[in-house]
Amino acid sequence: MGPPTPESVALLKDRFPNRYMVWNLSNEASHRIAPALQGQLCDFHWSAPGKSQNPALHSLFGLCYAIHAWLSLAPTHAAFVFCGNGKTRTGIVVACLLRYCAQVPTALEGFKLFCHKRCKALFEDVKSKIPPTMVNFFSHFDEAYDLGEFPNRHPLRLLSVRIDGVPVEDLPCIDVWNADSVKVYSSLTAPAASKSWEEETGLYREVEARLLGDFVLIGRFGGKYGHDEHDASKILFRYVGHTAFLTEGVVELRKDAFDIMQRYKQNFEEDSFAMELEFERLGPGLSAGLDDSATTLRLWEALPEKVTGWTPTGCKASFPGHNPPPPPARGEERREQEGRTYRPRRC
Repeated sequence: MGPPTPESVALLKDRFPNRYMVWNLSNEASHRIAPALQGQLCDFHWSAPGKSQNPALHSLFGLCYAIHAWLSLAPTHAAFVFCGNGKTRTGIVVACLLRYCAQVPTALEGFKLFCHKRCKALFEDVKSKIPPTMVNFFSHFDEAYDLGEFPNRHPLRLLSVRIDGVPVEDLPCIDVWNADSVKVYSSLTAPAASKSWEEETGLYREVEARLLGDFVLIGRFGGKYGHDEHDASKILFRYVGHTAFLTEGVVELRKDAFDIMQRYKQNFEEDSFAMELEFERLGPGLSAGLDDSATTLRLWEALPEKVTGWTPTGCKASFPGHNPPPPPARGEERREQEGRTYRPRRC
């Protein structure tokens, strides 16, 4: 939902007296509405790397853990979340919470269910309407949940970047932001000898960006526009990654892995635009200063075979074909069943 109004607050008190909890996902401080909600309010810090709209994956698992814990305390408890527009952040959290609690088979299906209730115009083909990085985010959430852990908990160092098929005249600027929203590399300030540009192909060497958890790589216009880093109209594309789902070596990315800005999208050819990221794994001695909480999950270990005690209000009975699947085996149990050792996949 959107920010609470006097009417919605009155409704909460009337329908769920002393049994509700509200989570604030917006950037606005909630001290003004906290008294009206009788203190039943939690602020969630929407931690997102760089200019990404997706939250840090480990923090979202923590939020799902907290909401599920509240709902599990009593069958009469109710949970509500709100953000600035009642759609984007709220939709991401609801989608992942439904997956976390085994109400839907995938987080993307949870987002479809949310859109069916909140904005029906998107319901028919949600995947094509949302940014590719959000689709990847939901996929990462599913994979981590199914495994019960992050596949790769080791930090990586980004050594080099190669881009092909970028339809601009000058070498694009590449910026890399880590999980703490700190810019750890910018080609604008990199030595001239470490980068090259020829026939829509750019090579950036000596990147040396240490990464652990979520990160964002942004490509924007270079040349005379290189210093316009705060001008959103100069951004060409964005890639949002997570070290847990990458591995050392060269990772190849195609067009469908990027958010390409709408005004430039038609100029990027499907068969031409690509990127290669070269990583190396960092040893213990080179990991100092990196926050390993970014690779720690909060999972509800006592999840029963079928979720009991609560259901998503108004969804279960009216969503065609909605049958919550049993929770999958996770972590070591799943690997024992499948007789394999998990290796991070290449994108």
